[in-house]
Amino acid sequence: MPHLPPARIRPLIAAALALALLFLAPLATNSVTVQADTSSGIASGDRTYSIATVNPGGLTPGRSVQAYSVEIISGLFDSLTAIDPSGQVVMRAAESVTSRDQISWIIKVRPGQFFHNGEAVTAQSFVDAWNAAAYGPNEWPTNAYFRNVAGYAALNPPSGAPTATTLAGLQVGDDYTLQVTLTEPFNQFPQLLSYPGLAPLPEAAFADLEAFDQHPIGNGPFKVKDDTDTEQRAELVRFEEYAGPRPARSEGVTFTYFPTLADAYADARSGSSDIMLHIPPDLAAEARQIFGDRYQETRSAVVEYLGLPLRDERFAQRDVRRAISMAIDRDRITAEVLGGAYDPLRSLFPPGLPGARAGSCEMYCEYNPDLARAMFGQAGGFEGTLTLFYPEGDDSYDRAMHEVAADLQRNLGLEDVQFERAEPADYFTTLGTQASPGPFRFNWVMDYPSVENYLAQLARPGNWVGYEAGTAQDYIGKAAEVADPVKGLPYYQLAEAEFLNDMPVVPLWSWRALTCHSARVTDVHTDPFANLRLEEVQVTS
Repeated sequence: MPHLPPARIRPLIAAALALALLFLAPLATNSVTVQADTSSGIASGDRTYSIATVNPGGLTPGRSVQAYSVEIISGLFDSLTAIDPSGQVVMRAAESVTSRDQISWIIKVRPGQFFHNGEAVTAQSFVDAWNAAAYGPNEWPTNAYFRNVAGYAALNPPSGAPTATTLAGLQVGDDYTLQVTLTEPFNQFPQLLSYPGLAPLPEAAFADLEAFDQHPIGNGPFKVKDDTDTEQRAELVRFEEYAGPRPARSEGVTFTYFPTLADAYADARSGSSDIMLHIPPDLAAEARQIFGDRYQETRSAVVEYLGLPLRDERFAQRDVRRAISMAIDRDRITAEVLGGAYDPLRSLFPPGLPGARAGSCEMYCEYNPDLARAMFGQAGGFEGTLTLFYPEGDDSYDRAMHEVAADLQRNLGLEDVQFERAEPADYFTTLGTQASPGPFRFNWVMDYPSVENYLAQLARPGNWVGYEAGTAQDYIGKAAEVADPVKGLPYYQLAEAEFLNDMPVVPLWSWRALTCHSARVTDVHTDPFANLRLEEVQVTS
C-alpha cells in the first residue's frame, strides 16, 4: 500500500510464509528489544501508553490506507487472517479459509465475536465492507483488491453507471459462512485476507460513514474511547469483551498527532510520548545516541521508487528511463541525506522477501554517470522543464528529491528542474488519474508478504505510470495459478525482469523501521509491515 508520505493499496504468495523472521531481525548492533522488567512488581495491563505520530486522515478500513491510519486500524479491527512473527498465515477473525481449486474459497467466521457496540461479527459484516469498497462510485482506494472477485466488472464499468451494487462472487451461506468466487485462480488469497483494509464493518458504519471515519467501531482488542477528540488524537482503550486471539496487555494507547514526523520525534525525545514509530532518517543518528538500547532499527518491507509518467512522450524511450536510473547516486543519497538508515535498492522488492534477488536490476541501478549521459544523448534526451512531483511530508523526503534533481542536472545535463508538492490526498488523486506533472516519488509497503503485491500495483490497468505490462502480466497470472506457490516464484522473477528491463519505475532505496521508546514500556515489536504490535506493549511504570 502506499505508505504516507512515507505512501499504505492491490491481490500474493504463500512462499512468503518464511519471511518475517528475516524482516524482524535487528540491523544495528544496538537494535535491542528491551525485555519486561519482571522485578518491577507491576502487573501487565494496568497502564496506558502513548505514541507520537501525524494525523492519519481517517480510520475506516478499506477507505483509509495511509500507513499512519492502518497502524491505528490494526489495533481497532481484526481481519480474517494475520501473518505471525514467523511469517505463517494464522486465523484471526476466521476459523478457516479453504479451497480446492484456488477459485472458490470457503471462509468460516469464528462465532462469538462482537463489535465494540455489541453487534455480532458475521459473514455479512465482511460482505458489507467489501461491497462498499468494490463499488466504483464510492472511490475507496482498496477497490482494486476485489478486481478478481466475480461480478467486479458490473460495479466498475469502463463507462456508464454500474449495473449492480454488490459483488456476485460473495455469497453468505449462514451467519458464519462466506463463499468467495474468483474469476481466476489466486493461490495467495489467505494472505490477502490479512490486510487490515479488508476488516469487517458493523451495520452502524453505514448510518453515517463520515462520522464513523472519525470514531470507528471495530472488533479488535482496542476500541476508541467514547469522548476522544479524533481531530487531535486517537485515544484507544482496551476492549474488555474482546474474544479474539490477541488481547491487549495494556489498558490503552493514545496516538497524539503532530504536524510533522520531526515534531512527533521531538515529543518522544522530550519523554512526553512513550513510542515514536517513524523516526525521520536524518534524525536516526541522534536517536541512536539518546535512546541507546531503546532505539530499534528493523528491516521493513517499504521500498521507494521514482515513477516515470509514460504518457509524457519525453519518457517514451526506454534508454531515457535507464539513463535516469544510472544517473542517481543511491549510495551517496542514502548515506549523506537519509542518515544511513535506508539501503540503496537494486531490485523491485525489499531484501529478504521470498522471490527477491539482490542486484536483479543489474547495471541499470548502478551509479554510472558517464554511461548515463551517453545513453541519454543517444536516445535523444529531452528539452523543457523537468518537474519532480512528491507529497508534503517530512523534510528528509524533500532533501532526498532535491539530491535526485541535482544528480539528474549534473549527470544528464538537464538545465531546468523544478519541484511540485501536494497534500497527500490531492497527491494520490493526481497519480490515480495519471496527471503527474513529471517523475514522481512513491513508496510501497507490502499489504501481504508477497512479491506479487509489489508487481500487481505496478502492472494493473490504470497503474500510476501508465505502463502496459504485457508479458509481465502474463507471468504474474501464471504464478498465481500454480498449486504450489513456491513453484510460482520463477514466474514472478520473470515478471520483475520485464519491469526492470523496461524501467517504467526507478528503484531508489528500501527503508528500515526506525523506532524508539521510553523506559516505561516494554515488548515494543514491529512487524514486517512496519506496524507496531499494539496489543503486545506492556507498561511497567
